[in-house]
Amino acid sequence: MSAAYGGPWYESSGPDAAYVQNSQFEHYKHKANLAVGFKPYMIMQIIREVIPDGTTGFGSYRGYATFGLDAHFKTKIQDKISMKRQECALKIITNWFVEIMFRPQGIGFIRVKKEFESIASKN
Repeated sequence: MSAAYGGPWYESSGPDAAYVQNSQFEHYKHKANLAVGFKPYMIMQIIREVIPDGTTGFGSYRGYATFGLDAHFKTKIQDKISMKRQECALKIITNWFVEIMFRPQGIGFIRVKKEFESIASKN
């Protein structure tokens, strides 16, 4: 029992930022998608950006275990994860498109080759 609050430790003390970061990482790590390049370390970076070291005010351990993270933090983490996953997927799609368009004998390659030859023949 805690002498200051007259209750058990889990009601009178609360988690620190590192505890919450690790807890949230365990919750969100399944959203990693290696196929599109969205890796687990990116999730931890997002969580640390939203919940920087030294952040407090997560309530007691009991409250955190019962109610979880504040909705404001949850929304920010979810939005940033969604955006980062989309960025990673877009990068793969863009690379694929450029590879298809500009490989030898691709549509973009032929178009650029014709334009180059047209300009070169004028000079």
